[in-house]
Amino acid sequence: MTYPYRCSRDTCRQRTTLARRIEHYLRDKPCPACGHATLHLGRWKQRDHRASRCHCPGWWFPHRRGSHGCHQYTCRRDADWEHLNAQLGAMPIAADPGARCPF
Repeated sequence: MTYPYRCSRDTCRQRTTLARRIEHYLRDKPCPACGHATLHLGRWKQRDHRASRCHCPGWWFPHRRGSHGCHQYTCRRDADWEHLNAQLGAMPIAADPGARCPF
């Protein structure tokens, strides 16, 4: 899990993510944009991540709801695209290397 941080300087306001909470680092983590140690935890962003977390068996780890492979994924799957390509008579992706280019 990553932790969203934001620079508290009014002139910067840069967002960044850290692998651990800032209190767990031995040295102060500077802002990547301005270089000052003025990062604070963005709690609203953490709430947003928690709300979109999914634990379905599509992936073996907690993941974002609706991501590719999740059971709540709403876009077309690879099998659907293969079916459409077969209906349209599209060219195969791996063409014969000895064949002449159709273009």
